[in-house]
Amino acid sequence: ALAALEPHFDSGLSVRGVRFGDAIVRKARWDFAQLLEWEHFLVPVIREVIDRRPFGGGVSVVRNRVRFALPDSTAMRLVERRFAALDLPCDLIHLEIGGRLVPTSW
Repeated sequence: ALAALEPHFDSGLSVRGVRFGDAIVRKARWDFAQLLEWEHFLVPVIREVIDRRPFGGGVSVVRNRVRFALPDSTAMRLVERRFAALDLPCDLIHLEIGGRLVPTSW
């Protein structure tokens, strides 16, 4: 895949000091559209569980997961319990405590 893409990019292309030629291509379980669909499905579930309390969320392309930052451990336990009842696929979500996620930090 990298060999096919390389001619379309400048040889000096870098992101945060990583060169394009040094990239590692891995098979992912979900594509970006699928992760967005999962996020759109899960956000209302979280809202239902923690009511109007603020939380952050988004798609992590690097980790191939939907991530949510919850306001505290009580909210996390409630969301974990609700998600467990949904029988979600393994490694689909990552929950953390921390208020709002900043998309550029993942």
